[in-house]
Amino acid sequence: MGFYIFSKILSDPYVDSTNVDAAITQHKDDLLTKSFGPAASKMEAFFDYITAGDGQVKILSTNLVHKMYDLLQQARAEIDVEVDVEIRDRINDLVIYTKILELQHITETAPTAGSVKLDAYDDLAHFVFRTRDSGMYDYYNFFYDPTFQSMKTEMAERYNLSGFTPYTVRNESGWDESPVSDPEIQTIIACGLANNPLYPFTPIAYGIADLQTTTAFDEDPRGRHGEGGQDNFKVVHEDHAWYFKTKPHQNSLTITAMAGSGASGEPHINGNAIILLYKVDLVTGSEEFIDSFEVISDNVTVTTHTFSNLLENTMYRLDIFDPSVLVHLKWNKDEYKIVYHLKETGTYHLRNNYSYFYVPKSNTNIGVYLGRAGSKVYRPDDTVAYTSSSDYEYVSVDILDLDHTGKPWKLYCRGTANAAQGCYLYNVPTQIARSPKELLIQQSLIEKDNLL
Repeated sequence: MGFYIFSKILSDPYVDSTNVDAAITQHKDDLLTKSFGPAASKMEAFFDYITAGDGQVKILSTNLVHKMYDLLQQARAEIDVEVDVEIRDRINDLVIYTKILELQHITETAPTAGSVKLDAYDDLAHFVFRTRDSGMYDYYNFFYDPTFQSMKTEMAERYNLSGFTPYTVRNESGWDESPVSDPEIQTIIACGLANNPLYPFTPIAYGIADLQTTTAFDEDPRGRHGEGGQDNFKVVHEDHAWYFKTKPHQNSLTITAMAGSGASGEPHINGNAIILLYKVDLVTGSEEFIDSFEVISDNVTVTTHTFSNLLENTMYRLDIFDPSVLVHLKWNKDEYKIVYHLKETGTYHLRNNYSYFYVPKSNTNIGVYLGRAGSKVYRPDDTVAYTSSSDYEYVSVDILDLDHTGKPWKLYCRGTANAAQGCYLYNVPTQIARSPKELLIQQSLIEKDNLL
């Protein structure tokens, strides 16, 4: 869809910055109507969901797969599958795509003990081979997908990959080549809905447009944890942003930074890191560049920079440009209110870390994703409320004491740069801070929970 719309926009000399959004909507609606007829609105919901049209990038999960199957089932219900055969087949191809994602998720999350993971991969390989003509997956390069290269030795042995070329269609074992019938599609959908559970909690979306400073947690005795000290560097990874709001009478921000991970003292071959500050309006989306500074990536040079002449009670965004060199950040926890917006993206930027998040007084549980075993959720009294025993866990952490609401909780994430091994929050505000006193809280919650 993206390529189709892009080509239409590029070939239309009358499209400019004043009407491009309308043109995109027009071409999208036109394509969906022509492709899916009476199921167009349901398929629009499907594409918006999987392409983050709702503003939320999503990691592969049973919840994602379940909702994809559900939307496709709704789309099929809008047509006569015996009459609207072309539309049915287009929808069925996307059912095949969803099944491939389901099998991929099963493979990625399967335990490595014995042959369990390779057997799951085998199921995926058979299905991708059978449906290769649908174009939903490039079977001809399937065995070279980097997602599964951790099993390359086992794959080479099971599939006799020596002398195997990328474009060879392997069918030495008589794999099923028959087309997937419509009754099979119905079975795939039914089983997919049954076997892929939704979240064990009800998601609640909290925006960050109304984040405000508060003194409610300034006396919280808990400080930064797991950073080696209260004034040590925070190591972050890849391009991302932090949000800083000035307090009354606050007109500057001082950041100390270092970059690099080697021991040579020579700048990294990828170049230096850059830290930029923008004044932002999170309601309108407008932004104004304020200042920037460069950080030498030799893992030695320490740079301190003060952003001056800032406006009080104003939101700023601190952009970290990291050309894969690792950036080390430091600021005064007693002086600044700075948060990171924790959300599903292609990269988990904080890696192995401790952070604090706010739990509203209305919550009775906390919906959280913990990507690696050993990740923990801590109550305000610093006792452990939950420890993940396996990777890729979606859990509902019950709040047993209502006195623990209206306060910051702590999250320990054993994350890596892999987005699926990060940690995410689903029914509490998603901004996190290095200590309780650094948190920014939604104005609506400040008022509702009496955090004034």
